[in-house]
This record gives sequence, C-alpha cells and structure tokens, in this order.
Amino acid sequence: MATETYRIFDCFTGAVRFEAEIECRPDDLPSVKLGLAVRVAIKTRANLSRANLSGADLSRAYLSRANLTGTNLSRAKIVRKVAQVRRDDGYEFIALETDIGVMVLAGCRWFSVPDFRAHVAASYPGTDKAAETLAILDFIGVRAAALGCVAPVAELAA
Repeated sequence: MATETYRIFDCFTGAVRFEAEIECRPDDLPSVKLGLAVRVAIKTRANLSRANLSGADLSRAYLSRANLTGTNLSRAKIVRKVAQVRRDDGYEFIALETDIGVMVLAGCRWFSVPDFRAHVAASYPGTDKAAETLAILDFIGVRAAALGCVAPVAELAA
C-alpha cells in the first residue's frame, strides 16, 4: 500500500473539486481510487456537489448526509447510440438508448428527454440557445422513435 493524492473534478468545468490522500495499491483501478477519495471527502464533510463521480466504486461507502447534489453517478446499461449532435456553440449531446429509456449525455450530466426539456425551460427560456437545444431534442425523439427505442414516442417528443 502507498499513499497517493487523488483528485475529484468538477462535472462542468473540469476544475479540481477535492483532493484526498488515499491509501491504495498503485495498480488499483481508478474506480476504487475514486471511491476511496469520496470516502475521505465524506469524512471531512467536503461539498461534492457538481463532482464527476461516474464509475466510482462506492460499495460499503456510508453516504448518509453526504452532499452529492448534481453529481454524476449514472450506471444505466447502454443498449445503443441513438444520435450525436453538436450545438452551434460546440456543446455536444449524445443520446443513448439504455435499459431505463433514452438518456441524453450533455457534458457530464444525464437527462431523460423530458427532464432536459424542463432544464432548458428553467435555465435559458426564449433564447436562441433554447430554440436550438429543443430542435436537437426533437431530432433525438424522432430518431429514437425510428429505431424503436424503449421510451414511448410521446415521452421523447413531448
């Protein structure tokens, strides 16, 4: 075992959200190291909101009262890619059919199509960015329906 500094990054900016000194083997998987760093963060009451924790091994982690608001803990089983679209500002959307329905990966956040529409309505309503994003979501809904994806068309194109 060796001591290693492990960094947890912000989901949106890529900036370091938390650094932890962890005891691990050099050949431990990144998911194990991330899980150990999360445990240190929780013990020190660090704010892990917006932290990218995708793939973290949190088995046997005591998460009571942990602030994980906005963290990425998605573990849905991917069936296939539905679409990949880039907005004019360069922001990329990847729509995937999963075992829980069609999900859209935007940055490091996962949204269902209806949740993404609600996010657009709440975050930047009536803007060109909103119009373009909603058009992309319409396309994703049509494409998912054409592929016969899990989620009903009404949910996708709402």
